[in-house]
Amino acid sequence: MGTIYKIGSSLFTSGDTCYFHEFDSQSLETLQTYHTIKAYGMNSTSTLPLEDDNGDVYQIGGVIHPTFRYHVLRMDASNKDKPLEKRFEPFGAFPSRWMFGACPCRNFGLTQNFLVMIEMPLVLNIMKLAATYIKGYCSTDWLDWRPEDGVRFYFIHKKTGEVLKGEFYAESPFITPMIVNTYETSENEVSLN
Repeated sequence: MGTIYKIGSSLFTSGDTCYFHEFDSQSLETLQTYHTIKAYGMNSTSTLPLEDDNGDVYQIGGVIHPTFRYHVLRMDASNKDKPLEKRFEPFGAFPSRWMFGACPCRNFGLTQNFLVMIEMPLVLNIMKLAATYIKGYCSTDWLDWRPEDGVRFYFIHKKTGEVLKGEFYAESPFITPMIVNTYETSENEVSLN
């Protein structure tokens, strides 16, 4: 899946690879190609950073070192004119529930108080990824569907970057390409759709 998004006055496009591109909105010419490790220090990132009402931008992704950890980056609204590599700062991190795997980092939403990440049981199997050249795997071979593990939700405090204690699961396993809306209700509940 590919997306187009804006950070400050810059337009970017990205997909399910470790590369993303800044482009000119008039000519559609690529201005610069970035690699997620060099730009963000992460092996993979969400294809769509999210901006809150204050103008702060959040990006979520993953790092394999030595097992998979999810990382959250935050860009203060005042950093929008800095070079891309200097805009974001580490905000929080937490481990994947699988030692040698992780859910592709594409599903997260923002509420007034939380970042909400969905860890679906579609698992990027790091061992299969490592064996790609020996066994001739393609990218779809790296994914394992593990419905018995369920869908887990992580709630990260926007003020502290800490994950809310507790484990929160959906009633049934599912896959979704992207969260459209995330909001808090007056009953201290979070709704996603």
